[in-house]
Amino acid sequence: MAGSPARVRAGPGRWLPVRASVLADGPGRPGRRDIESASPRELAPLLADAYRLTEREREVTRLVARGLPTDAIASRLHLSPRTVQDHLKAIFEKVGVNTRGELVARAFFQQRRPEL
Repeated sequence: MAGSPARVRAGPGRWLPVRASVLADGPGRPGRRDIESASPRELAPLLADAYRLTEREREVTRLVARGLPTDAIASRLHLSPRTVQDHLKAIFEKVGVNTRGELVARAFFQQRRPEL
């Protein structure tokens, strides 16, 4: 039976998920450990924590990553477009970017954040 994945730091800005399974019951029985590169999907929550994004900011970031425009994000989250823009401004400031493209690249593809 597979256990829940854990993440270990593999150098500055790199994280690896580690999964372990017990192959047989009892003490001294063999186990299995798998180590692989963390996917952007696995890292996104860690990065959101590091940037101290609120839950609403996380939702906006997820929808931006899916390519939705402001009006569509506003409609999905039952917000005004102006409120979505305010959230984006706060997200950009926290993450240190100026555009949606930079946000997606930083949050999902550039695994660099000292606070991690």
